[in-house]
Amino acid sequence: MAESQLIEAMKRGEPWAIKLLLMTKGKRRGYSLRFEHTGEDGSPIQARFIAPKRFETAEDWQRYAQASPRVCQGSVVEKSACCPKPEEDK
Repeated sequence: MAESQLIEAMKRGEPWAIKLLLMTKGKRRGYSLRFEHTGEDGSPIQARFIAPKRFETAEDWQRYAQASPRVCQGSVVEKSACCPKPEEDK
């Protein structure tokens, strides 16, 4: 019964019925929402890793950290608003 209703909907030209049939029965012909990504000529995708900046000394890191904006919950904020300095042990 369900298949006959689907066939009738296809005969009427209902877009949802045509799409459903093509995505299920037409997979071998390329009608699918699945995508496969490859590199050139089907080879594996070449990925490049960019290493984080390296610092020679702790002082270099501190200068970089002080000059960089901070991100807090997706927004750039003043350093003191998001990342207050920890209190020293008493």
